[in-house]
Amino acid sequence: MLRLVVLCAISVAVLTAEIEQETEKIENAENTEQNENAEGLQKKSSGYCYSSGRILRNGQQTRVRHDPCAVYRCDRGSLRRVSQDCSAGGRCRKVGSTWTEKCATYKCERTRGRRGSQQIRVRKVSEKCVDAHGNCRQPGERFPHVVNGRYNSRCTCKQYRSRNTIRTSYHCQ
Repeated sequence: MLRLVVLCAISVAVLTAEIEQETEKIENAENTEQNENAEGLQKKSSGYCYSSGRILRNGQQTRVRHDPCAVYRCDRGSLRRVSQDCSAGGRCRKVGSTWTEKCATYKCERTRGRRGSQQIRVRKVSEKCVDAHGNCRQPGERFPHVVNGRYNSRCTCKQYRSRNTIRTSYHCQ
């Protein structure tokens, strides 16, 4: 019985020493390793990553505070970005999705940047006019509108492109 207790105590001591060595490796890596893909420090140790106070196993996925619309995967000690969505209005939007806010329609797109790199961007696809009551109106339609604090009952709007975005101008009689 005493022999069993001694063996257990030795096993615990060996395991504790191994854990302390692994922890020391992680702490040393935190101070020396910079990962470009995660744009921040991470702790490295044979198949583990450290991100936002969490230790991740190889293959485990996570999001990081500074880039909440991206998903990263632990890959042999390095965080690699595996997907990226658009950030718009405090929400993450999937690539290819469209949505409407305040009479404008937007689309999340993946484009090719310089040197072939991929970029994620939000593009305004279309925009309607806004009347005096906050309702959306089509360009060319007559509607009431407030200009410089004055209510005008006979206004129209038109749209044009400026610097690769859609703009709206109002004309009242």
